[in-house]
Amino acid sequence: MTESALPEPFAFAAPLSVCVDVKHPQAYLALGPVLALAAELGIDVDWLPFPAQAMKPPPPAADDRGTRHRRLRAEYWRSEIARYAEVQGIVIDDPFRQGDSTAVSLAHLWLRSRAPGSVPGFLERVFADYWRGDLDAGDVDAVADRLQDFDVGRAAFASFARGAGEAELAVLRSRLVSAGVFSVPSLVVENEVFVGRAHLPMVRWMLGGRVGPPPI
Repeated sequence: MTESALPEPFAFAAPLSVCVDVKHPQAYLALGPVLALAAELGIDVDWLPFPAQAMKPPPPAADDRGTRHRRLRAEYWRSEIARYAEVQGIVIDDPFRQGDSTAVSLAHLWLRSRAPGSVPGFLERVFADYWRGDLDAGDVDAVADRLQDFDVGRAAFASFARGAGEAELAVLRSRLVSAGVFSVPSLVVENEVFVGRAHLPMVRWMLGGRVGPPPI
């Protein structure tokens, strides 16, 4: 694709925009802290679906140095994610779980355009269900059941998900990529993209008016 053919970058309008994918454990770990930060500062967050790759599982055991290094790194991530999940009081049954999260992303997109105030509650529900192993995030009907509590049309969503939805989601993802998003969770403030919840102190400082020295 040539540069001239790239889609128009997404225009971030909210004080804080956050891109997530239910199948990525780091996105789940960011959810609660971002909600707490938004409540603390009294700001609106634009939650955006961004289909991303799941975390790579540890490779099969082997004697070569590269494989051992990848296994050690994967086990470190497993330990860190478990530690932070415990602190937050959430369940992440297997951080390397592989699967399709398209249906949840489509429901997120659907809800954002029709009842944006319900998006945080929906995300809390589907993240918890998915990481407990209670939700197939690629099953349109199972995800539609989770929408019933948010006063949107179940049948209308299913029609969207099986019709124009995937094309709309692909366009949104392409526009986010053009704006600099490449992974989740991505936090966007003043059109600057920060990947990972580790950047929340910097995000708080920027949203708070850049008072005092930056937290670096």
